[in-house]
Amino acid sequence: MVEVDTILDAVCRIPLEFFKGSKSFLDLINESGIRNQPHLLTVSNLTVRLQQEPCLITPWLRWSTDRRLVSGWHIKCKDGRFVVGLQPAGQLSEFDAAEQACAHFIFYEISSVIKRLPSVVP
Repeated sequence: MVEVDTILDAVCRIPLEFFKGSKSFLDLINESGIRNQPHLLTVSNLTVRLQQEPCLITPWLRWSTDRRLVSGWHIKCKDGRFVVGLQPAGQLSEFDAAEQACAHFIFYEISSVIKRLPSVVP
């Protein structure tokens, strides 16, 4: 269980580490260990982790906003609800709970990056 918590914590902290400026988003994904344990990347696991430490949500909102996407996943707060969507004009989901919305965003964002990378051989 410790390894699970360590990996999920590292994933949820990716934007915090990214904003320190010394590592790329891809480096942080690789260092998190999630590519070796992709079954741990679930909305349920991420929601639980974000409920334990809700202060991890704001950096993901900033990550999404700062990217100014032409295409890709985004999350934003609109009229007190959270919207997770795919640009351009793709899937949109609305959530009342920030933790649930952010968990979906992290899942989609990290999954989309991992899918574009070569497979990891254990």
